[in-house]
Amino acid sequence: MSDLCSVCFMEPEEGATMASCGGGHFMCVDCASSYLTSSIGSVSQAMLRQWKESKTLPCPLSAEENKCCLTAGAVFGLKDPVAAGLMCDLSASLSSALAQQEAVTRMIQTESTDDAPSDKASESKKLVEHIKGRIDDICTAAICCPHCAAPFMDFSGCMALTCGACNKEFCGVCLAIKHVGNVTDAHGQVLVCLQKYAPDFLAQYGMRQGDYFISNAGGENWERWKDRLKASKILEYLFTIKKDVLWRVYEDIEKHVVANNLMNASEVGQLKSKVFSHEANAQHLVRIPVLFWLLYASKLDCSFREAMDLGDQMMDQPAKIEVGKLCVAKMREVYPSWQAMRVRVPGETFEAINYPPEALSLITNVIDEWGVRRGYWGGVNASVKKAPTVAPAPALAPAAAPAPQGGRGGGGRGGVANNNNINNNGNNNNGNN
Repeated sequence: MSDLCSVCFMEPEEGATMASCGGGHFMCVDCASSYLTSSIGSVSQAMLRQWKESKTLPCPLSAEENKCCLTAGAVFGLKDPVAAGLMCDLSASLSSALAQQEAVTRMIQTESTDDAPSDKASESKKLVEHIKGRIDDICTAAICCPHCAAPFMDFSGCMALTCGACNKEFCGVCLAIKHVGNVTDAHGQVLVCLQKYAPDFLAQYGMRQGDYFISNAGGENWERWKDRLKASKILEYLFTIKKDVLWRVYEDIEKHVVANNLMNASEVGQLKSKVFSHEANAQHLVRIPVLFWLLYASKLDCSFREAMDLGDQMMDQPAKIEVGKLCVAKMREVYPSWQAMRVRVPGETFEAINYPPEALSLITNVIDEWGVRRGYWGGVNASVKKAPTVAPAPALAPAAAPAPQGGRGGGGRGGVANNNNINNNGNNNNGNN
């Protein structure tokens, strides 16, 4: 076994074990716990697929799916109660997400095998009602103790909460049982969670980094923060549904969350953007010119730089517009409910359609077919020659004979918060019990 953690490159404590993925990577207790914590809050489709196939987790150090697998046994082998608890929580979350996904898939299969239009409409309506029902259930259970699921409305004191039903602590910022590194108590978790947000953002809700308290606790600030937590859980659920299925029912889902005040206008805008594209914080994932250059370099066996230089002559602005229209038309043909989202990313002065990752292969095929029609590659009409190669450098003159050699010369958290209790209410109708 390796003496160093493959993530933090630190030696484990004396006598401590490390979790292995079987692919030569090892993780210490802290790094494994951090990975499990982040996975609980962000379950990907790749993780769901691997869990469904082998009941294992993707290794965070491998970019290839199913190449390295982190098993529950490897985590339990750490003999750490925090890591073991996180593994159990993640396992339950993945199993629940798969059950929801399979329920939606069954409805889709029933709809697709029915030839009668009226029956298809009925099955589509059932699918929408199923998703709406799950959203309502999520909102009902969103504000509750993560230990015993007892619902509550508000609290007094700091955001390190103590459940009035089971008397266990948890963080009031994320309402989850999370352990990051050596931080295992609710007060420490509050500070860790607040560090994830910008100061200006926290100020909108009466919170500050390094402070356990929320101003007007139990009042307007807390009510708005609760709405944000609910919206986050709705998004988490919706993204367990395949994108093309979600596109088909999106309009009905949006009407439902707006009519029931489950999301504000800003959150609905974020939802729409994430459903039909992706979070373009730094760049668009699917870029038509880049795909063209990659195809050009591959088909004509030249370097990517040569493809950019020569390809720019063919992929000029009119060509980009032409191919863009073809891509949009193809997306709407294959996914009639898809909506084009235009986004301006940092460093660019224009807005471009922000295609979702699911569109990558489809758009690549569109560009490929366009290149063939233009004669840029393939087919009998191909008119572009292979990119020129760099001429070899002239041979060097023979080295001169060495001259005769002479003789040898010579790399805490501070503050104490008062204990406080939250107000549990099984009926979830008011804040007092």
